[in-house]
Amino acid sequence: MKIIVVDDDAHVREMLSLVLGTRGRVFVAAEDGEQGLARFREHPDANVLITDYEMPRMNGLSLIGEVRKNNQAVCIILLSAKMDCTLERRGKEIGANHCLDKKPDTVNVLRSLISQIEPEEVGAMRAGGGFRIRQKSIPLEQNTYESS
Repeated sequence: MKIIVVDDDAHVREMLSLVLGTRGRVFVAAEDGEQGLARFREHPDANVLITDYEMPRMNGLSLIGEVRKNNQAVCIILLSAKMDCTLERRGKEIGANHCLDKKPDTVNVLRSLISQIEPEEVGAMRAGGGFRIRQKSIPLEQNTYESS
């Protein structure tokens, strides 16, 4: 499994690499949206893209839009310390699969989401599009904002 993390905060990138970059996972980091897009182009076989919203040079929504032009299969998770209903709606409209508020327990939610990806389905997703999570999903309502 290959995970790309895009965040301008070096501490966030380091923490996520320690927590998510285990069990044979390939972890690729970028410090802003433009670098994140370049990393994604270098690693088009990535299974997961985790991006912050507020970053220099290119924000997370612009990054998601660029990635979705050519790839519908990758799971995209938008993070923000300022997540609200409007940002979540915009994120999902542009192509984010999940939108999470940066909270102390966000790492645990990310770990659960990533552990639910079924690697054997990755090839099928590339052929037919779409990201799947096993049925035993975790309750995200505690960590995301629901659109009304």
